[in-house]
Amino acid sequence: MFGLPSMASRLVALDLATGASRASTVVPVGLDEIRIADGGGTVFFDGSGAGIGFHVFAFDRLTGATEIVDSVPGNPNQAVNGRSTLVEISSDGRFVCATSSATDVLATGPTPTAGSQVFLFDRLIGTRRLVSHVAGLPTTPCNALARGEDFSGNGACVVFTTSATDVLGGPPNAFGQTNVYAFDVARGVVEVASAAPGAPGSIAPGFGRADRPIVSHDGLRIAFSSDRSSRCDVVCEGHSNS
Repeated sequence: MFGLPSMASRLVALDLATGASRASTVVPVGLDEIRIADGGGTVFFDGSGAGIGFHVFAFDRLTGATEIVDSVPGNPNQAVNGRSTLVEISSDGRFVCATSSATDVLATGPTPTAGSQVFLFDRLIGTRRLVSHVAGLPTTPCNALARGEDFSGNGACVVFTTSATDVLGGPPNAFGQTNVYAFDVARGVVEVASAAPGAPGSIAPGFGRADRPIVSHDGLRIAFSSDRSSRCDVVCEGHSNS
């Protein structure tokens, strides 16, 4: 599928049990992230592959095939029209979360953006979803750059950060500060993790950032840092994923 320039480095997957190794045919120039699914059958990475730009790839260690995860809908051999970076995968390798500046990720058509947005790719059924969307509009990007931060191992919860003012229904983010949000994969709903104490769904007031979130494997707990003038919950427990 992809050509290799001379003297290029390769991504190599090694089976420690048998000593067998296999190299991807994509050249990971500027490689940033590498993940491997449970069982070791598929390795995911981002980088520049054979002159097609910076994208997210899945390498099948058994067959030696490499696929473009962030491909144009309906065209698996063509990468989308913007830079994409790997955020995280589900443990089984079915779901891939990525941040991308592309406008042709969704099958619904072009999506004008205010910068990079967060997407979730389902490799089993071949669909992709916009995570950082406007409340109630699942294919409309939010009005500010969004960054994917983490994804639970069970595939239930994506956490991302943005200063957008239209991610939540109801009152907007009037402070314009970066907040932490959780996308419930099963329900398709975005909730604010950096909520005001005792007021879930309400952004903690005051200036300062809430960022660097991580999520537990089961998607039920989120931890993040915050320098808000008013305290916000540091650990979000009981996040629903059903």
